[in-house]
Amino acid sequence: IIEGIAPQSPAEAVGLQAGDVLLKFNGESIADRRWLIERLSLLRRADRVRLEFQRDSVKKEVEIELGD
Repeated sequence: IIEGIAPQSPAEAVGLQAGDVLLKFNGESIADRRWLIERLSLLRRADRVRLEFQRDSVKKEVEIELGD
């Protein structure tokens, strides 16, 4: 579950919100927070990733370009 979104961040730009539940990262099911942090640590600034998430029982997908 997303706890918060930094103002003017790439996450805010694609419409992610606090309370959204992350389901998939680049097509892979997210096992837990540690799994996601490990995957993110392998990426570089300006890499693009696909996120699938759920908000209010509706699944959505966004592509996001990583920033600083």
